[in-house]
Order: sequence, then structure tokens, then C-alpha cells
Amino acid sequence: MISAEFLINLTIEYNSLVRQAASDFKISSSQAFNLLSIPFDGISMSSLSKKLGLDASTLTRNVNNLIKLNYVI
Repeated sequence: MISAEFLINLTIEYNSLVRQAASDFKISSSQAFNLLSIPFDGISMSSLSKKLGLDASTLTRNVNNLIKLNYVI
């Protein structure tokens, strides 16, 4: 039980940090999670969509916004 509680608290703290950082960079937390999930050597949109469990259209919209902000190429 202690390890499950620890993992839950760790997840909550991690989510909080990502939300705060996203706010600082004027992006949504969803866009921040998308950005953090992209490997340095790149990934196909379909693979990233599967990895994150998102519809391709949602991911594409978020990534297009990140491209406009010059966070991804």
C-alpha cells in the first residue's frame, strides 16, 4: 500500500510541476506533456499518438501550436 501511495503522490507532484512550467511558457498542460514525450531524435505523429493515447487530430493540433511557438520543428 505504501508504494502505491508513493506512486500516486509522485504522479500528482509531477503533474503539478508540468502544469506550472506550461503556464510559464504560455502553453497548455496537454501541450507540455506532448512536448515532453517527444524524443530528441524525433518520432512519427502516429507513434506519438499511440504512445500518449491521443487521437491523431488532437495531437496534430497541439503539435502545430508548438511549432508556431518554435518549441518543435
